Formats: sequence, C-alpha cells, structure tokens
Amino acid sequence: MSQNTFFIFLQQYSAYATEILTAINVLWMIEICVNAVVQRKQLNSFVDGNWKLDLEISTLFSVLGLALLYAPRWITQFGREIYIITIFFYIIQILFTLDNRKTLRKFIEKSAWYYKSMLVSNWIASLSVAAVFVFFVSQIAVSDF
Repeated sequence: MSQNTFFIFLQQYSAYATEILTAINVLWMIEICVNAVVQRKQLNSFVDGNWKLDLEISTLFSVLGLALLYAPRWITQFGREIYIITIFFYIIQILFTLDNRKTLRKFIEKSAWYYKSMLVSNWIASLSVAAVFVFFVSQIAVSDF
C-alpha cells in the first residue's frame, strides 16, 4: 500500500469514526442530563455546590462541536479552522466534566452512576478529539499533497 492510499483510507475511516464518536458524545451527554433530571432531588441532597452548571455547559459544548462539524455543509465560508474550533470545544467539554467529577468526588460515592457517567463522558470526548484530529491531519495530507 502506498503512502497516498494509506492517507486516503485514513481519511475515510477517521471520517466514520468522527461521525460516530461525536454522535455518541452528544447522546451520552443527553443521557446524563436526563438521568440528572430524574434524580435531581438525590443529587441536590448530596451536593452542596452547583452541579448543574458544569453539566449544562458540557452538554452545550458537545452539541456545538457536533454542529460545527456539519457547518461547512450549510455555510461554505468555513474551511479547516472548523476542526480546530471543534477540538477546542471538546477540550472545554472535557475540562468542565473533569471539574464536575471533582465537585462530585467530595460529596458522592465513586461507585455512583453519575460519577461513572462523567468518567465515560470524558473518555468519549477524548476519543472524539483524537478522531477529529486524525481526520483533520488526514484531510490535509489527502488534499494538499
């Protein structure tokens, strides 16, 4: 397999991985929000601080990251900078979920569903960052060389 073929395959498969992982990321954040709404009384009794704000901001950035990946289809002025912005949004999401886990660590058990859901959310968002980065680099390699 030549180097050109490798980058073409890398771009194709990383595009699939990016679409799947970013969609799973949004769905997982929505699942966390639904569970938090259902069990909000229990969370409010455990947590003294504001646990909702970090969750809302994390969900917002996951949705914005997914929307930005599809923005070039609707707005043609966007170029490759859209991938850098998307990676930035996912890193912000990861930082907010880490902060939320840090807040929760003080008040709830580490075996609680919410605590573990935030850990899974961090992993999914990290994999989304990696997939977007690989797609970005492979797109440059395929289109510029």
